Amino acid sequence: MPTHSDQETTTLKAERVLIVLACWLGLLYLWSYVDVKALAAIFPFSAISDPRIQGTGLPYGVAFLVVLWLALRLRLTAVRVWGLGLVLILLANLAQGGYAKGLMAPLWHSGQQYAQDALRIGLDWRFDWRDWLDHFTDIQHNLLLHTKTHPPFAVLLNYFSLGWGNRHILSWLFILLGSTSIPLVNLVLRTTGLRTNRANLLALLFAVIPAISIYAAVSLDAVVLATSTLALLGLAKLIRDEKRSWAALSLFAVGVLTTNALTFAGLFLFGVAVCWVRHKQVRTALLITAGLGLVCYLILRVGFGYDHFVAFLQATTSENPDGFRLISWPAHYWLTRVECIGEIIALLSVPVLLAFRRQFHSLSLAGMAVLLLMFLSGAYRTGETGRVCMFIYPYLFLSLQHLGRSALRRLILGAGVQSILMQVFFDWGW
Repeated sequence: MPTHSDQETTTLKAERVLIVLACWLGLLYLWSYVDVKALAAIFPFSAISDPRIQGTGLPYGVAFLVVLWLALRLRLTAVRVWGLGLVLILLANLAQGGYAKGLMAPLWHSGQQYAQDALRIGLDWRFDWRDWLDHFTDIQHNLLLHTKTHPPFAVLLNYFSLGWGNRHILSWLFILLGSTSIPLVNLVLRTTGLRTNRANLLALLFAVIPAISIYAAVSLDAVVLATSTLALLGLAKLIRDEKRSWAALSLFAVGVLTTNALTFAGLFLFGVAVCWVRHKQVRTALLITAGLGLVCYLILRVGFGYDHFVAFLQATTSENPDGFRLISWPAHYWLTRVECIGEIIALLSVPVLLAFRRQFHSLSLAGMAVLLLMFLSGAYRTGETGRVCMFIYPYLFLSLQHLGRSALRRLILGAGVQSILMQVFFDWGW
């Protein structure tokens, strides 16, 4: 039976959640209506558009709450969690205004997406994908905003997907690929020692936090989340196993190499693994992965004419044309550092944020430390880290393993409600 002190603590936490959430929503509305963004597109969210309610999305918002209520009353298995998480993500995005607005538009938003550059291969560029890859570093500065700051394989993934079908096929392929992060997170939690029932609940909570709810459908960053979580699963197995595990090593190597093929931020995975370099199995995995990476680099350089290192340098220059912003634009540097951290925290959800204890999992600490170093280096000029840094959330969830089943159910409800409110009341650009 809960004591009177426990009840007071719970009530106090609930009041804090409501106060923080009310202040945060008020700040968002004030930010939009006063049009402070005309002066500087910074915190709380540089990607958010004016507050609005899309009437066509409201039925999906109601359906989201119904499915969320049912999910908390079902006997959960790993497969059911994956299915329920996928349905909840789809309904949350449909709440943006229906199928075209919520699931199709993100891939073609503002004429700056990878799919739009993929359509130019063979047309505007007048050569096939092999020649396009060969000329990538020559034409990189002429590519669209997101393409020029990513490796070419981000575009080629869209290119080959569109070759298999139309825009709808591309959208659903990305949805399915992104949703695999849910069972992968479940496996990571079990690998680190969490019991099945609580791992299922924590994986469902992962699926309904705002970052995943908003960005895990039709997003390249959701695919990166899946591949980076695959690497985390391999790393967790390597740390746990005393004997050499080729399966774990393969998971780590495939996850790292695939992630680095899609985003230059894949260096994050190497940074986290280096924290365990004294562990024999991790050290072996790092050496093998680095060796395979070098082989891939040479094959691409010699066989296809693409230089990954040059592309990385040019992407960095594109992000920071005036040099290191701490020197060239210190005010913008520090304000965007605040935005980078603030957006990750806000899209974790207020209830989940208040559930953390001071004791963090060692992998969580490593992930946060490496990401902080990336921020200090000037990474992510305009923020938007709730989307582009989704890979950090599985690391953070490792520090929620102390939560009991009843607490997890309350958090699922609280985070889910925050997610659907954010989807219904705001238009999330990316």
